[in-house]
Amino acid sequence: MRKALRIALAAALAAALLAMAGVLVRDALRLREFRRLTPRFRLGAYLTGAVGPPSVDRVEAWMTFDYLNRTFKLDAPYLKSALGISDARYPRLSIDEFAEDAKITGAAALMRVRQALRTATASAP
Repeated sequence: MRKALRIALAAALAAALLAMAGVLVRDALRLREFRRLTPRFRLGAYLTGAVGPPSVDRVEAWMTFDYLNRTFKLDAPYLKSALGISDARYPRLSIDEFAEDAKITGAAALMRVRQALRTATASAP
């Protein structure tokens, strides 16, 4: 009787392991297909919508200057000099933090940053 019970438990365990392996293979194939169909996002995908050039109008106050420099392919000191930023945290400074330091509203800081980006992208080759 004990031997029969062991054989039944071993068979049930083997069946459960096979079922789990089947689920893992199925999920791996689904993930592979999902990755194939999903476009790869890069830094700045939020701004670009994953296609086309970055849009200045989609810049938001939570973004850091490092993020903006990379997204718009700017030299690191460009925005610092264009906006007169002296904070040592630059470029890891957000637009909101820039507004606090400059003692201006977030909307005014955002407008200044967008204007500087428009100027930079207009003069880019």
